Amino acid sequence: MRSRLAIPRLQRSTLLSCALIAVLLVPLALYLETLPNVNPGVRWLFFAVRVAIAMVLLAVWALLNVPPRKPIAGRVVVGVASFGDAGPVEVREPRRTLLQMLRPRPTWEPVLSEEGETLLPLPDGGIEVGEMLAHAIRKLVAPIPDVRLVQLPYVADERQALLTADAANVDIMVWGTTQRPAGGALLFAPHVTFTRRLEPPIPQSDLRLCGLNSIVLPAQHLRVWQGRYVGVQQLWSFLLGVVFYAYTADEEALNELAAVRVTPETNGHISSAVAAAQLLAGNLHVTNEHWEPALAAYRSILHEPSYAAEAAVNLGVVYALRGETVAALDQLSTTIKQHEFLALAHHNLAVLQQRIDRQREAQTHFERAIQLDPTLSESYRGLAAILRQQGNPQAAQQALEQALGVQPNDVQACRDLAAILIDQGQLGRAEHQLERALALDPQHATTYYLFGLLREQANDAASAIDALEQAIALEANYAEAYTALARLYKQTGTTTGALSPITRPSMVTADAKAHMDLGLAFLRQFRNAEAEHEFRAALAKEPAYAAAHIQLGKVLRRNGRTAEALQALKAALEIDPHLLSTYHELAELRAEQGELERAAQTLEQAGRIAPNDANTAYLLGNIRASQARETGSRAPLEQAIAAYHRATTLDPTLAAAHYNLAIAALTDGDVSGAVDALRQTIGINPTDGEAHRLLATVYNDLGRGREALQLMLRAAELLPGHVPTLLQLGQLQRQNGQLDEAIATLRQAQKADAQNVRVLRELGALYVAAKQFDRAISAFNRARDLAPDQPETFFGLGVAYRAAGRLGDAISAFGDASKRDPQDATTLTQLAET
Repeated sequence: MRSRLAIPRLQRSTLLSCALIAVLLVPLALYLETLPNVNPGVRWLFFAVRVAIAMVLLAVWALLNVPPRKPIAGRVVVGVASFGDAGPVEVREPRRTLLQMLRPRPTWEPVLSEEGETLLPLPDGGIEVGEMLAHAIRKLVAPIPDVRLVQLPYVADERQALLTADAANVDIMVWGTTQRPAGGALLFAPHVTFTRRLEPPIPQSDLRLCGLNSIVLPAQHLRVWQGRYVGVQQLWSFLLGVVFYAYTADEEALNELAAVRVTPETNGHISSAVAAAQLLAGNLHVTNEHWEPALAAYRSILHEPSYAAEAAVNLGVVYALRGETVAALDQLSTTIKQHEFLALAHHNLAVLQQRIDRQREAQTHFERAIQLDPTLSESYRGLAAILRQQGNPQAAQQALEQALGVQPNDVQACRDLAAILIDQGQLGRAEHQLERALALDPQHATTYYLFGLLREQANDAASAIDALEQAIALEANYAEAYTALARLYKQTGTTTGALSPITRPSMVTADAKAHMDLGLAFLRQFRNAEAEHEFRAALAKEPAYAAAHIQLGKVLRRNGRTAEALQALKAALEIDPHLLSTYHELAELRAEQGELERAAQTLEQAGRIAPNDANTAYLLGNIRASQARETGSRAPLEQAIAAYHRATTLDPTLAAAHYNLAIAALTDGDVSGAVDALRQTIGINPTDGEAHRLLATVYNDLGRGREALQLMLRAAELLPGHVPTLLQLGQLQRQNGQLDEAIATLRQAQKADAQNVRVLRELGALYVAAKQFDRAISAFNRARDLAPDQPETFFGLGVAYRAAGRLGDAISAFGDASKRDPQDATTLTQLAET
């Protein structure tokens, strides 16, 4: 592989300058040779100079005519650069030492002794570390088809890494530095830089997931382990996971990224590498529509500073994809308040606001996203759609042209621009854009649909029909294509014999059920605007279609248009007062508006219609429990408990009803009933972390400490990084005499939320109990710095000082606590005793 770099690539101007200097030296050599009384030895010297000049000219000619290197090509290309050598002051470009040049070149294949020790020298310096990593990575990716590796020269920083990788057509760039502590073994610190977005687009959506731009792994020793030269096993798992991620081999990527979390270097702690792996794993779960694992992955790193912002944005994306529009809007709005300069947060919020017809706010956030990241072609597209809707096609056209300027292969931008050009009658330019779209994505129905409109406008009905039929063949539920095709058949008098015997005739004859089926298909895909269009089309043809009114109400409620949703649901009730789904939707809508009693009455009416429906009883229990919380009254609480009991009787597998029954029973003081309900919940859903946590709390209150500890340990496994669970687990471990384990648990909580004052206070108290007084004082001082007005912190600090024998500091701390809470007798007692 080194032969690729054997011939130097010099600038053309440099080579021509060398040639010019050589040519200018020829007359001087000839002149000196003609001088009289020249020594023969000098003549031979001048002859040698002419020969050297000729060789220089020949070399220049050869270098000028060396054919350009062919770029490395592959589905995924990994680049490995020579590592820099860190000196006392700065990082230097690596150089081979004389010893390295004299010794035989290492083969980089480990040879182990019987004791498992290496018999070959380890790499020495940045060049050899780069060669070793390239060799190991080449072996690592060799079994993966169409993955290539290229070795690159030293890069000094991330900007240079991006430029070098881009010039070499590299997708994933590995570079970094080496250092040798005084008297220590060689360390290397790898950096991984990504030159392109690796996240695949989300189907049928302009929402975008945040991914990685770069990651810096910690400095680590070189050693032989498991037959590979490695720094850490984590590095190989991470690199292989990223390669599979870029390769869209999802299952293999998930396996390798999961391995990052369990490597010996990680030891159960969240690090930047673990957080990056969790972020990528969450993205893979999203693309495979595995919502719960995706949510768990993102939530586990919300308190890891390296990727907390990206995880928060992606949480909003998941909520949106699950149809939880309000939750998604809240999540993204909160993220923007905390991370104002994150372009994708603005972009995704704009996409959601556009869906719910908040065009002005969406426009503002699209423009902000573009300002922060001018390469976001999706934001230009969203902005263009708003401008087009506002009746400004010229500005929309300009935005789409900008999108194609930053991303020439944005096929959706080609289609959107073609649609505007068709509206403006610029059919030639529109056809050019559609041909580009077809070349980029030959199997997309919208391209053929637009071709059909273009041909129709050009009065070529036959070609238009062919294009529209191709669109329908690719997407069977393409409502607009059916409408356009019906219009063309009506104009030409063509029969419908060529259409599908089921779906197509129903669309051409404007069958309400066909519109309804299409609307449901769109609703399942969260294509709310298209779903609304189909439901309204169904109602236009059949106004007494109750199911269409219900679904219209559902999609309007999803988009936040509650007044229109209420009208649709009332219309459904007038048509058919026995449809349970109408009552459920109506009750949830009224509850969202704060009309809890009316919501309960709606569900009671549904219960009279279908007394054996468990879901109705469960929803009624939720409404009554909300009333009890708001009013503090016992009557609605008793009604909630009765409703939950009825729901669990009608459907014993309804885990949510058992869990809510437990909460209601605890509120009512029925501990035994709560325990039974929680056991039922865990039996139905063994992965319910909240149920484990609540049952552990109840058991601890009942004095069943050991059972409580086991349940809380399981809850911590099911709710990784959940600070309240870790706090409770630490308290239970301390109660059971497990001080070391409790400290380790609270350290986990501190890593999850470094600003949590309660965690710091609890950790300080544990350090006092373990007689680690310096650490206790440090923890209380950090808590004091974060919240200087809390007397509990000063009280704990005083206890720590007194235990450490620093009585003067203890008196001062107890005094500060007393100033903040003069009525606290415990503080006064401690102060007096000290």
